[in-house]
Amino acid sequence: MKKPHLVIDVALCQGCNNCFLACKDEHAGNDWPGYAKSQSPLGERWIEIPYRERGQYPLIDVTYRPTMCTHCADAPCVPRSDGAIGKRADGIVLIDPEKAAGREELVKACPYGMIAWSEESGVAQKCTLCAHLLDSGWTKPRCVQACGPGALSFVWETDHEFAKRAAADGVEALHPGDPEHTAVGYKNLTRFESCFIAGSVAVEHNGIVDCASGRAATLKHAAGSAADGAAGAGEETVQTVLTDAFGDFKFDGLKSGSGEYVVEVASNGHGPARIAVKLGESVNLGTIMVGGER
Repeated sequence: MKKPHLVIDVALCQGCNNCFLACKDEHAGNDWPGYAKSQSPLGERWIEIPYRERGQYPLIDVTYRPTMCTHCADAPCVPRSDGAIGKRADGIVLIDPEKAAGREELVKACPYGMIAWSEESGVAQKCTLCAHLLDSGWTKPRCVQACGPGALSFVWETDHEFAKRAAADGVEALHPGDPEHTAVGYKNLTRFESCFIAGSVAVEHNGIVDCASGRAATLKHAAGSAADGAAGAGEETVQTVLTDAFGDFKFDGLKSGSGEYVVEVASNGHGPARIAVKLGESVNLGTIMVGGER
């Protein structure tokens, strides 16, 4: 059967909060029998939008990650709920508003903190993926409809079809489980979870300093390398990129605290410039001067 899948591309999210506001508009003050009771206008949030700032001026990357119930492949809240929470055949996980009434302990049934307590309705609640709308013929939830940048998209596909999409587009599950069995998946999640090493390359020619575009920059894991950046044994190439029109380069997808690296930048007619980096969090190396014409 075709199942609903919400895909969130964190590279496109601008932190506008339209998804959060659309959720409030749909659920605050509205009861949807069998799906959810009225969402409290204040305090109760079904969508959180944490952000992460990486790097240093002027090479800074700010990433937002809309976060809600992912309707997990093997939803841990279901067996912890004594029948108040169930997973439908289409993969949507719902809290029964009648069985969950007065049971504030159900908030702790989700280990990822995605169940909220409604003071107004006296029931534990969470994102329903707007199942009441989908069941009445809508093709997408309100949050997807309201997303101007296109960071949220929605598809109806079989497990096999979505598995192929996930492999091709790099869609991941936020929590344990295959993305095809989870209703909410993420693209470019590395932008939120990883670190980068970045810098700018410039060249001086006839007394004029200019951006060095199209220069090869190579990142090497520097196990066994000399601390001063001199070539050492055991270096393993991680990534090679070309500088852009402004001479900028970035090596992304690196693990925080992953140790010693060396950045090599091609220098026309000279040996490559080498910079040793001990990676803690994301780092901007600043401007690297190299020899040769730009």
